[in-house]
Amino acid sequence: MGLFYWFVRSSKTELKIVLISLAILILLPAFAVVAVASSGVQLVGDALAAVNPVTKLVEIFNPDGKKVAFNVRESGSFQIAVLDLA
Repeated sequence: MGLFYWFVRSSKTELKIVLISLAILILLPAFAVVAVASSGVQLVGDALAAVNPVTKLVEIFNPDGKKVAFNVRESGSFQIAVLDLA
């Protein structure tokens, strides 16, 4: 901690500005991830896709509420989705 305090006191103002700007640029993506994760993106996703409990198909909707022409069958893995053209 003493080395950090000495560096802050002895460095020039321009170097401090550059280092602070660099730190902000490095931390900005982390703040963006937190902001997007807590902004209600899940609510939008839930409104655009829903699981039909009878057929176990994932129904995909347009933003205006109309059903898209195909369904996605649920599989055991989130990486694999099979499209059923209906």
